[in-house]
Amino acid sequence: MARNGAGQAEATDLEKVEVEVAGQVEELKQEARDKVASEIENLKDELDDELSELFPLGLLLPLMSNFLTKRIFDAMTHIFNFFVKHALIHLVTIEFLPVYFFYYSVRSQLLGILVAVNMHNNASKKLNAKISLGIVEKCLKLQADQAIMGKGDVDIELCVTCKADSTDTKCKGKSSPYLSSSYGFPLTMFYWIHLGCMALCAVFAVYMVIMFLWRCGLTMRIANGKYPQFVFQVRRTKMYRYIAGAFICAGCVSLAGLLYAAYKEKIMTFVLETQLSSILIVILSMNAFVLPTKPKFEYRKQEFGNILFKRTSFFQGNSGFSRELSTAVIQASRGTPAHLKKLLVSQAPSEWRRVRTILMNDSLLKADDKSPRLLGGKATEMIDKFSVVKDAVSEEIP
Repeated sequence: MARNGAGQAEATDLEKVEVEVAGQVEELKQEARDKVASEIENLKDELDDELSELFPLGLLLPLMSNFLTKRIFDAMTHIFNFFVKHALIHLVTIEFLPVYFFYYSVRSQLLGILVAVNMHNNASKKLNAKISLGIVEKCLKLQADQAIMGKGDVDIELCVTCKADSTDTKCKGKSSPYLSSSYGFPLTMFYWIHLGCMALCAVFAVYMVIMFLWRCGLTMRIANGKYPQFVFQVRRTKMYRYIAGAFICAGCVSLAGLLYAAYKEKIMTFVLETQLSSILIVILSMNAFVLPTKPKFEYRKQEFGNILFKRTSFFQGNSGFSRELSTAVIQASRGTPAHLKKLLVSQAPSEWRRVRTILMNDSLLKADDKSPRLLGGKATEMIDKFSVVKDAVSEEIP
């Protein structure tokens, strides 16, 4: 019993010692925190004193930093608004998107055909243990890229061998892109197709930009009606149609050339099964700018160019804007002008009626197949009178 009591007393003493040690450690930590905080406060006070002694720098530095920040923000805002509202930038970036997509589609299609054909022709060959599929794919892409750029034909076997083992005897004095002496048909045909597509796209873009600068100038905004009017009118010019005809002829000739090359290389079945559908899709994608749809509203009047519109988005093209405007004019002719009012900058009570009168034509009268007679004759006058009464009542009733 005496021994048990002594053991309990020792355990109690140890617990007291541990508690005392923990308390002392916590006190030391708190003292260290207080000391660091006081040192930081003293350093801040010293810096404030030094800045106050360097007057007027202590006063000018905060003012200059705020002034510069505001100026930079205002400048960035002005630059953003300039780019977003400028018609020429919209023409080059948004209106030309179908042309850009068409060119890169043609380029990727040509590269894909060359890679697929080479894979098909060399499918029976066995690879060395040092050669991986990644090396083969790199050499095939290199061969296709060099071919459409007119730089020559890549020796694929030499390329694969040298990339797998540069110490091979065949690779002495050789370097990428490992061009061979043979560069003829059909590789030259791929080069001419790529070059012709690039030239036609460049001619199209240059013609549009020149016509825009001639008719609209550098200061034209996308809100101005003259900008969509220019786009709709330039699509009806003879030069535009000549360029569009050149695109169509080039597409047909390119398709015929590719089929002839497939027949000559005895891979017609492979091309028809794997490549023909994608080739036709790429050719038909030019319809977005070669055969644009004609707006249903009257855009040739001079008054149309004086209207200021609200675009729903900078990324909306003129074709999408024309469809939205046609729908709004039809709705306004039925006595629901809310959509048309949203598209106009001027919110004068009679502005939407003036715009509707300018844009109405026979195409809009026939736009609704369900009730085409509703918009003709005296029905339009009755709708006008009803709209006037509706606006007057809405203004009187709060």
